[in-house]
Amino acid sequence: MSVVLKCRAGVPSIIFGLMGIVVLYPITAFFNISGLSILLGGMTMSVMLLPVIIRSVQESLIVVPRDYRSASLSLGASQTQTIFRVILPSALPGILSAILLAVSRIIGESAALIYTMGTFINDAPRVGEGATTLAVHIWSVMSHEQPNFELASAISIIILALVLVLNLSVKLMSRRLNKKLGA
Repeated sequence: MSVVLKCRAGVPSIIFGLMGIVVLYPITAFFNISGLSILLGGMTMSVMLLPVIIRSVQESLIVVPRDYRSASLSLGASQTQTIFRVILPSALPGILSAILLAVSRIIGESAALIYTMGTFINDAPRVGEGATTLAVHIWSVMSHEQPNFELASAISIIILALVLVLNLSVKLMSRRLNKKLGA
């Protein structure tokens, strides 16, 4: 399983975009959603980033000291209580970091989403319709004969600010959780 996860984590995102069109498109067509859509893009991103999240969560759970588990079980806690009251709270900062890593990658992703969501600017996007992301929109405004550097720069700053806010909020949550756990 570990080898499969490592191999899938190294596949370029454009390959996942093509896989989304070939494999996941028939699934969305089953739900009467035809063409490029937010649902297809979301499903492709899920398949693409699942190995990264799984591997990071595994590492977070592995680094929880065995003494925590042993102490909890020796004090009479059940296996379920140990998992939910000792192991998961101790691993939560790492799990949050894994989720942040995935969300940050999605925010900056463009190659897979061009194939699966398209480049449609839509004021009221719906799950079954095409749309665009900020990163794809940068590509779109820069690929014309007259590239719009100002708009591309403004969108880049928005992406940077969004990722910065996500990073700071996860750091803050992790710090609060560590204080609460007494770590």
